[in-house]
Amino acid sequence: MYLLSGPQVENSGSLDCRYDGKRKTLAPEGYPDVALADAREARGSGARPIAEIMAPELLSTLRRIKVRGAIDSAHRAKQIAGQVFRYGIVTGRADRSSAAP
Repeated sequence: MYLLSGPQVENSGSLDCRYDGKRKTLAPEGYPDVALADAREARGSGARPIAEIMAPELLSTLRRIKVRGAIDSAHRAKQIAGQVFRYGIVTGRADRSSAAP
């Protein structure tokens, strides 16, 4: 792994590896140009109270992930949502879990 730096190159890390006997260089893009707060505002999410999230909204989000073919990611997202809702119930921020089966 190494860091590319210079006047014509954005600072970014690269990773060299070998796959199928050939050298490959993986170079992820640099930091996004949009700030996290701006991205959340543009998407319409962010600091939304957990009690306002309804089961149909969660289900539609999970289905969008599933339609993309990311079945495992949809399953993990449901698990994490369940953990978040259980935490919200314990701390008094929610009355019920929208991720309950």
